[in-house]
Amino acid sequence: MAIAAYVLLAPGATWAGAPDPGEAGEESEVMRSVSSGDAAGLRALLARCKPRNLPGTLPSTRNLSPLMLASELGREDLVGILLEAGADPALRVPRHLDAWPPRDWTAFCFAQAHGHAAIAQRLLRTGASDAPSCMEEADFAAAVHLKHFERALRLAKTMENRVPPSLLERLVRYAREQKSPQLMRALRIVGYRRQLISRASTEKPEGEDKHLLTRLIEEGKHEEVRLAIESGADPDTFAPYKDPPLVAAAKRMDVVLLRLLLEEGAKVDITNEYGSPALDHVVAHSRDKGPAALEAARMLLDAGAKKSLAAGGAPPRGFRILDAALSSCRMDILDVLFDRGGREALVAGPANRLYETVVRPDTPCPEEMSWALLEKLYAGGARIGGDVPVPRRIILVIRGGDGMDAFRRHAYSALWSYAAKRPPEWERVLRQAGLPLESEEKGR
Repeated sequence: MAIAAYVLLAPGATWAGAPDPGEAGEESEVMRSVSSGDAAGLRALLARCKPRNLPGTLPSTRNLSPLMLASELGREDLVGILLEAGADPALRVPRHLDAWPPRDWTAFCFAQAHGHAAIAQRLLRTGASDAPSCMEEADFAAAVHLKHFERALRLAKTMENRVPPSLLERLVRYAREQKSPQLMRALRIVGYRRQLISRASTEKPEGEDKHLLTRLIEEGKHEEVRLAIESGADPDTFAPYKDPPLVAAAKRMDVVLLRLLLEEGAKVDITNEYGSPALDHVVAHSRDKGPAALEAARMLLDAGAKKSLAAGGAPPRGFRILDAALSSCRMDILDVLFDRGGREALVAGPANRLYETVVRPDTPCPEEMSWALLEKLYAGGARIGGDVPVPRRIILVIRGGDGMDAFRRHAYSALWSYAAKRPPEWERVLRQAGLPLESEEKGR
């Protein structure tokens, strides 16, 4: 049975492997030159035949060769000096009891893990193995370090519970420093969990109550939510028939709690059995929420929200959220949605329903705003067509060969009615988008 990696970050833990300046003890001369980036000093030491492969003497470097450290730090000049002096690129981190570095890693692994491609290639040319045992771990670390979000998420799905805890700890700290929800999501996929901390209380530990986090969010208790997460509460856990924590925060339009949950790696498209993702709720309730709604929408999209803008389905799934933005009179949110995949959904099928939302006489938007939204839809690629889903409640009496024509007239009937109550320029835009003249359609 796979066991998730529970990590409690130490205050001094870092992603980079450079020696801690406050570390007790005397470092070897060669390692001191490498860690300080002193190329001239390193060259002089090696010219005096100082050991080029011996590890350091501090706890943080005693399992690293100088070449490993230079590769991790991304110092191509130091790597070149060491290789010219005969440093061995095939050396591996030995078996040891320390948390760091990962066993069997070579200089190539350290370079690869940090995305130092030029150094990695140079090491390969000088004898490093092109298929070291660390390759999967290093590739995943590189995707995290370089913020290649899609690659990190893809690799994470193949490496569940297979990333060494010491490496995972450093990657988590790096992701937190970058405030990256997508990186934290990838790290949760491979197995990261905060260490559960029991409270000295007669109550159940906070991390054990599946409804706790959602309840605290619904009550708007920011500090209690933060403490619950720090105590090990899972941001994706929720009780049956209750909202996931992220959805609960979205319904409150609580930007602070959304950010807290996303930076902990909460699933951005999570839903319960019958609900919608957080982004849907934010946009649907955005009309009177001002800048908070725009910030929340951007935050969720930056974290990788995709389900709400899917182009599949009939009508396309993404029409729902675009319709919500139009109904809420939020041009700013519509712009953001268009930039993040909304245009692809917009052109995936006839957008009659979206045009109806904008041009209907009882729209909540002022006329000037409705006109601007109409132009935005057309400029974004929305087109009108006859092939639209017919609601089940509408029964069409089909006689003879009139069936298809009846369907087509139903697709356009609302737009014809609404256009007749709007200024002529509105109908011109609708005609350009594909709306036929009513007289022409009835004469078919």
